[in-house]
Amino acid sequence: MHQYKKSKLSLLWNWAVVGVVVASLVGAGFSMNDPASFAASIVCFSFAAFLMIAKAVTWAEMHEGKLVIQLFVSVIAVALFGVLLLGAIKWRIGVQHEAQSIPPLVVTLKAPVPPAELPPRTIYRDRPSPAPTTTPAPATPSAPDEEKAKREQERTTLAKLLDEGAHIEADCLTTTPNQALPERANDWAKRTYTFLSSIDSASAARFNAATASPFTHPDVPEPNNSIWSWVNGHTQVLSQILSELGHD
Repeated sequence: MHQYKKSKLSLLWNWAVVGVVVASLVGAGFSMNDPASFAASIVCFSFAAFLMIAKAVTWAEMHEGKLVIQLFVSVIAVALFGVLLLGAIKWRIGVQHEAQSIPPLVVTLKAPVPPAELPPRTIYRDRPSPAPTTTPAPATPSAPDEEKAKREQERTTLAKLLDEGAHIEADCLTTTPNQALPERANDWAKRTYTFLSSIDSASAARFNAATASPFTHPDVPEPNNSIWSWVNGHTQVLSQILSELGHD
């Protein structure tokens, strides 16, 4: 029973030493950028290697004849872990050297290029300037000319209305009654009054107040005779207005 407990403790001791060695290697691998942690991993590895050698010597003393084998195995194990540790150290040194060998990025800003200077412009004062190519605008008519043109247009329109009234009078001098004459006479009178109102309100009032002519045609039947008399009275007033407008 005592021998069993002793062998179990020896096995646990061996596994603990191996765990320390593995933890030291792992710690060394993960602490490449931290010098303090890397040094602590090296110390743990050295201590674990020492424990393995001490355990091998103790085990060999207890079991005579097997010291050489145990020492050989321990040396191989320590050498293997040492090779791994040296490789890790060499890799870390190479990484640091590569990081230090990378040149820093230097950005050089170019100065702004000044604008090119143009040569001075030569002005020839003795050279005649070219003639303008634009067409001059037509002269606008003066106020008297506009007024004259307006009066001429008004006299032309009144003359046409007077001529239309004369045609209605001629149509009334027939022996056959014409039912369309009253409508024609009223339409002519309305258009004439509207135009006169746009020219002169007094002339429009005179035209509207005109009465039927006293002259009649006994041989002309009604209503042609009455329409002729009414239109004739208005055409006489319109003729006077047109005559007065022509003497302005």
